[in-house]
Amino acid sequence: MTYHIGQMIPYTPPRGLTGPELDKPVWHALIVPPGREAATRDMLGLNGIHAQYPVREKRYHVRGKGITRKLPVITQVVYAQFKAAPQWDILKRRRLITGVYGHADRPIAIPYDVVRAVMGLPTVAEELEQARREMLRVREGDRAEIAEGPLAGFVVDVTKVSGGRAWFETMTGLRAEASLSSLVRKAD
Repeated sequence: MTYHIGQMIPYTPPRGLTGPELDKPVWHALIVPPGREAATRDMLGLNGIHAQYPVREKRYHVRGKGITRKLPVITQVVYAQFKAAPQWDILKRRRLITGVYGHADRPIAIPYDVVRAVMGLPTVAEELEQARREMLRVREGDRAEIAEGPLAGFVVDVTKVSGGRAWFETMTGLRAEASLSSLVRKAD
């Protein structure tokens, strides 16, 4: 069919797995057939939907050889992040998804921190705190202020860091050391 400039085109509903864009991505716990977690994750990934499930490694010995397999921690559940409204009827027709966790036939969105906890990952707040600590960590070549002890308040250039201790030169040219916890990194 050819179209002309100014021609009105009738609306056709989307045929993909998702519909219109959402304000923010939402996570859902999808119910899948036994042993089909990886296939479901891969199928969703091919359609632009991020999906994952927690795995553990199990080691077997078969005919004298060690074999490691990744098995789901929670069977028959895949967590999927939807950036657009899911088309549940189309998803269920794929036969890799048998249902979605919800209440009274309404799917329930799962908070991201819950998904991270199930996956064994730190929460977003823990990750931010870890990044903050890493940013403030004193390294060789940094300028740092001594926060406690007889040299409190002095700003020094750190020359070496090892085993929770930092070495620096004082204004008089003497080498001194302090614990890393007593130093505060200064902005460059």
